[in-house]
Amino acid sequence: MKISKAELADTWYKRALGLMFRTKQEKPLIFKLGRESLLGANIHCCFMRFPIDVLFLNAQKCVVDKALNVKPWTLNVAPRKPAKYIIEFPVGQGTAKLGEQIEWKE
Repeated sequence: MKISKAELADTWYKRALGLMFRTKQEKPLIFKLGRESLLGANIHCCFMRFPIDVLFLNAQKCVVDKALNVKPWTLNVAPRKPAKYIIEFPVGQGTAKLGEQIEWKE
């Protein structure tokens, strides 16, 4: 799967804020974590107003887990395998299969 337009959460502030308080999501939001792990790869959906699809990727940008149609105010969404990237898609767009490699321009 190739992502042509995405927003990068490339600062501490952007990663902390994520999609909170937005009224809609127009393109995927990509989080790059410091290292591949289980502990730092969880998200929450507090203060969100819409559901999302979430893909968790390893260092090779392959999907290791996913959570579809995650509702607002869900407290802990975490992968079952270590992840280095998290991509939050508008609901219905996180269609990649486990093991599939995701490409985007950094």
